[in-house]
Amino acid sequence: MSEQRGGLGEKSFTTGHTIPHISLDCVDYFLPPSKSHMIRMLAIASIHDGTTNLLVRGKLGLDIESMISCLITLGVGIERVATDDGAVITVDGVGKNGFTKPNSEVNCGNSGTALRIILGLVASLKEQVTVSGDDSLSIRDNNSMLESLSQSGVYTEKISDINLPVTIRGPWFEVRK
Repeated sequence: MSEQRGGLGEKSFTTGHTIPHISLDCVDYFLPPSKSHMIRMLAIASIHDGTTNLLVRGKLGLDIESMISCLITLGVGIERVATDDGAVITVDGVGKNGFTKPNSEVNCGNSGTALRIILGLVASLKEQVTVSGDDSLSIRDNNSMLESLSQSGVYTEKISDINLPVTIRGPWFEVRK
């Protein structure tokens, strides 16, 4: 929980909380089909130091495909193998090495969930990264996310009059000279 400062609605996100390390060899965890859950699982697997296998029942859908594409652009190794009723997605997380600066824009397609998560993930990079989306995603408001990143010391800049593309350069809470 964040601590309250000042007036109504002002919160401090500078207080850190340590989550103890738990070593698990293998965990079988099943969720009902949800693109939101799968996008979040892909993000978690991408920063993990190791390999994660995600079993998907049914079709992946465009939002999940957009997230996979974004992560591949950031240097995450992802392989999909079709099964009789879906697919197994194998994610080789970047771990302590972190993401790789992409050679092109990170395109979130039409996925607002992927956009919000990707903005946070690319904020870990010291290099400038451009994040974009399709026409529909580009007109959606993302000012609160950009404002939060800016308050955390991340450089953000809209490249056009609409909300995307946006340029991001981290890392979080770094003292800039």
